[in-house]
Order: sequence, then structure tokens, then C-alpha cells
Amino acid sequence: RGAAMARTTSASSGTVAAPPTDGRKRMLRTEIRARLRALPPDYLAAASAAACAKLVASPEFRDAPGIACFCSMDRGELQTATLLAAAFAARKRVFLPRVDSIAERRMTLVEAASLADIAT
Repeated sequence: RGAAMARTTSASSGTVAAPPTDGRKRMLRTEIRARLRALPPDYLAAASAAACAKLVASPEFRDAPGIACFCSMDRGELQTATLLAAAFAARKRVFLPRVDSIAERRMTLVEAASLADIAT
């Protein structure tokens, strides 16, 4: 990563902060996952539906030939089924991450042709 990627700037204060260290980043991710899993399922479903509807209504989605997304797997994640269905209905190319190596933390984006591809 270049030096420009090594720092983040707060637009409101104009201050520059170093990115979290690997240990701090891991701790933050654990905390965020716990908070998301604690959300009531009906709240998460409603928030997911609203986020997906907003994205699908956007000119960026309308004009994009394809999208990269993920398949939501458990509680505590944005539910993406509605977004994926809308993308396929709009005949967009849909790319999903495939884990190539957990140990090496390596993923590849692969194209799914339909919702049936995702179910298998």
C-alpha cells in the first residue's frame, strides 16, 4: 500500500489518524460482529430491505453492467437476497467472492449466472 493508503482523514476535524493495527482491527471486527448479531432479526430484515431498495433505486445500480456482492450467511449481516434477485432480474452480471484459502485469506470473485447457481 502507498503512503496515501496508510492514513485516514476526518472530514469534520481535518485531523489525520493512523489506520488501526492488525490487533485493533481484529478487536473492532469482533465487536462489530457481536453488535450486529445482537440486533433483533426483524430490525435487521427491515434495515436490509431499506438498504437494498435504496441501492436498487440508485442511478449507479441502474447504469452498472454488473455488481459485486456477497451472499449473506448468518444473522448479523446485511441480508442480500433481495439485492441479488434484483440484479439477476435486471440482467446484470453478478460476482460473488469464493474463498480460495482461509489460511492465506485469499478470495476470488466468480460470476454467478442465476440465483440457482448460488443455491448450489
